[in-house]
Amino acid sequence: MSTKGNFKHLSALIFIMILAIGTIIADMYGTNIPEIIKVSVEGYIYNRSEGARDNLEKLFAGQRDDIAKIFGIVQSSPERVPYEIPPREDITDGENGAEPGVADNGGETGNEPETPPASEPQPQETQPEEEVPTVLTFDDTLFIGDSRMVGIKEYGGIEGADFFCDVGLSSYNIETKKIEVGEYGKLTLEELLSIRQYGKIFVMIGINDLGYDRETSKNLYVQHILSIRDAQPDAEIFIMNNIPVTSAASAVERNLNNQNIITYNNMLLEVADSFGFYYVDSYWVLADENGGLDPSIAGDKAHPTARGYIEWTKWLVRYIANMKHQLIPEGWEEG
Repeated sequence: MSTKGNFKHLSALIFIMILAIGTIIADMYGTNIPEIIKVSVEGYIYNRSEGARDNLEKLFAGQRDDIAKIFGIVQSSPERVPYEIPPREDITDGENGAEPGVADNGGETGNEPETPPASEPQPQETQPEEEVPTVLTFDDTLFIGDSRMVGIKEYGGIEGADFFCDVGLSSYNIETKKIEVGEYGKLTLEELLSIRQYGKIFVMIGINDLGYDRETSKNLYVQHILSIRDAQPDAEIFIMNNIPVTSAASAVERNLNNQNIITYNNMLLEVADSFGFYYVDSYWVLADENGGLDPSIAGDKAHPTARGYIEWTKWLVRYIANMKHQLIPEGWEEG
């Protein structure tokens, strides 16, 4: 290559270096020197006269890329685009795309979202079990009474019950009289109640109280019935009223008449209501249309026949079963 050619080559390189250095300064200090110079290397090449452009292209053929690689700044810097942070829902960490702060492998982090509290299970409404009615029995039963209760014991056919009953038993002697009671032998009522606890106790006295002062008889009756309750706190106590005598006898008897019986029965009802005892009203079970003991089933003026006692007992069994919501024992269904 001639000296002239070498000089041209060197001049071009110097010019290019000046432009490159200017571009670097412009990039560092924000001064748009390319605008002052109006051209970059590429611009110089393509904006000069066609002849000069051809000469330069020939001169720098194969070297332009090398120069660009050396300086890396021969073209104006591109406009900077600010980096935009994507919204949170677009950010994931972990291969399975779990949200930041949420473990993607079952682990825990300090920024776990609150887990909504589990709703408390609502109690299910349970239907109360229907009670299966039991059959009425008398294995836990004590019957207390006078001569009419003796008739129920002998003819009524009640099995399993104990009977503390005797002819002439009244409010005036019930506390002291000794009576034979099954396996327990002869003993007082107080002694019997101290030996065994009963579930049901039926008391029927009063017919032998009618010749005495009414107020005294009432006070004695209350005293005895409360003593029974105190001795047997778990027992259900049933106060049985008195059935009538025949109308014929009632018409002639001064004390043993149906008006006095009804008055005494009303007192028994008052006692039952006052102290919460059951009241068994059997006055009309064996009565005729006149309110007296039916002569057809009367053994005497005050006591039924055996058939009368059977009818009375059957009625009593059905009455108690219905009151207690229990089943009537087999053999007692028909009246």
